[in-house]
Amino acid sequence: MPTLSWVMYDTVIFGTTANVVHTAFVVQQGGAAGKGKEITNMIGPGELPAQNSMEINRIGVSHHDGLVLADIEDIWDETYLELFINNQTYFISPLRLLANRNGYGGHYSQAAAADEFVIGLLGDGYELPVSIIVPSGTQFKVEVKQGPVMAANTNVLISLYGKLTRPQVG
Repeated sequence: MPTLSWVMYDTVIFGTTANVVHTAFVVQQGGAAGKGKEITNMIGPGELPAQNSMEINRIGVSHHDGLVLADIEDIWDETYLELFINNQTYFISPLRLLANRNGYGGHYSQAAAADEFVIGLLGDGYELPVSIIVPSGTQFKVEVKQGPVMAANTNVLISLYGKLTRPQVG
């Protein structure tokens, strides 16, 4: 069975209700309306199919480019990500420590008190000192707690980087 360098990703939508817990990686790609390849590449419904396993060595969170300016800082406040395997916590972290490729540049004319709105959290996600293994046929999910209310709905992308082992195709 080949082992591939892989990014497994799913998207949750932070909305206009505070303190909501969003669940990712429970619907496979194409398994529901709005779950196409641009939103998720999950290959099973809440678990990896038989003979597939994933070794996760980095976790990253990024937001959609169309984020409303007022939400740039709020998206990281009072938030966390928790990864479960068989309903047991394997990883938990404040969302801001997982910032992945979120940067802003250019010019925006604004009062000095609002300068934080043109500066995004930079980062390359969080590299795990010890990999997390998701075996085939084992339930797993990621929960992301949204803190403050967003001014507008925005997509938040959760990326699990690592190695995917799967059967040979063809």
